[in-house]
Amino acid sequence: MDKILWDDRFSVGVAEFDDQHRRLAELINQLGDCIGQSAGSEAVADVLSALSEYASTHFEAEEALLQRLGYPELNAQWQEHTEFCETVANACYDASCGSVDLPALSAYLMHWWEDHILLFDMRYKSFVAGQIPPSPNKA
Repeated sequence: MDKILWDDRFSVGVAEFDDQHRRLAELINQLGDCIGQSAGSEAVADVLSALSEYASTHFEAEEALLQRLGYPELNAQWQEHTEFCETVANACYDASCGSVDLPALSAYLMHWWEDHILLFDMRYKSFVAGQIPPSPNKA
């Protein structure tokens, strides 16, 4: 299964968010590693639960900063975040029933992660530049 690999094109210029995006990528990659296991396995449930919790933490932090700075496209960010959370919540339920389609879910999450950062989060990069310290370069 393909994996999300971090590189500088994903940096939004906010160290905290770059670190959080890396952690989200790790969790999505861990879910991909579960493909082949039972959809209702404890490993799948654990990864989905961790992904749900961590995504909520990240989205709250990102939305709080953007709101504080008066980011004009905050509503679009919020809608994207809500879609992700609903998808993961539904997957958690499906996993509890042993019916989650892990390959499809993993592919969706990988695609969503990349598109969200490159299409939505990059919109705020220049907006927040100069208002907060930039991210240090991390490979």
